[in-house]
Amino acid sequence: MTLEQARGWLIRTSLGISFIVLLFVIIGPGMLGFPLDAERGQDTRILQIILPVFVGYLAAGSHFVFSERGQEATGDERTLSGNALTLVKWPVVAWGILSVAMLGAFWYSNRAGGPPGGGWSVDKLAAYLTIGLSLLTATTNIAVNYLFAKGKTSQ
Repeated sequence: MTLEQARGWLIRTSLGISFIVLLFVIIGPGMLGFPLDAERGQDTRILQIILPVFVGYLAAGSHFVFSERGQEATGDERTLSGNALTLVKWPVVAWGILSVAMLGAFWYSNRAGGPPGGGWSVDKLAAYLTIGLSLLTATTNIAVNYLFAKGKTSQ
């Protein structure tokens, strides 16, 4: 395995783990009956334990991929590496899927036929939106700065 392949594996795996854990914690309790009590904060506690590690890996990967060390060509015609494309595209796709899941879980838990008092609060929805946006920001902020930097068409 080359260094580039190892970096790519770590980026894809960290993004995948973060996405799957967040998606499961969002839909697991209300839609699948997984025993996490949102009212007691068990869902967010799980996320507080797992996500920082993988989001940290993604932020470090983003910084490397979009730094001068991670790019060789110059000018606006330069081609992004496969790892850079992963960090540009997939966090946005993951955010879209997670947003639909969050809004769906909020709706489902608060539907007319749902159990009384069992729905997500707006505060719970806001907490999940914040967690999802932090994942998006950690991965794409550096890419956005790199892609839209003024006056840096050559190195």
